[in-house]
Amino acid sequence: MGNIPAAEPASFSLVDARLPENLASRREAEQYGQTVYFGDDALEPKPMSVVSAALKHSQSLRLSGKQIKLVEFTVKIFRPGSSGVNQGQLDASAAGTPRANIGTQVLASLLIQGIQSFRTSKLVNVSIEVNIDGHPAYGAARDSFSGMLTSKNIDSVITLAIDDLVANIGNEI
Repeated sequence: MGNIPAAEPASFSLVDARLPENLASRREAEQYGQTVYFGDDALEPKPMSVVSAALKHSQSLRLSGKQIKLVEFTVKIFRPGSSGVNQGQLDASAAGTPRANIGTQVLASLLIQGIQSFRTSKLVNVSIEVNIDGHPAYGAARDSFSGMLTSKNIDSVITLAIDDLVANIGNEI
């Protein structure tokens, strides 16, 4: 028993094959709200590191010697509702208010936007796709949060999507 060599750590190749638009953060205004996409510039640790660590931790032996491509890692937040203040209504209110000026209008606008933002629900959606020797595997998760959205909220949804990916890889291989 004393002559048994230590097991070599299993290894696999992980390549980033995501499209360029999946790498950078961006905002998109839509009819029913606003969607913010988080790219690598807004995520820490980086998606490649997260996926690599999760796969090494949970699927290392199964994936040994395999070629894996990270095809998608999307984190998006949708905030429904209006994206601003009804400026016409605010101007009309200010016109009828004694001593109202541009400063009070700006302050009122910022206050209203802050209240609207705090009261709305935000939907965090994470989708991950890897390709393992030509076979796709997916992970996805979503959750809704009211009030202020924190990095802890986003991290929890990313963790759920990673767990889903790992479970689906276990079913596919």
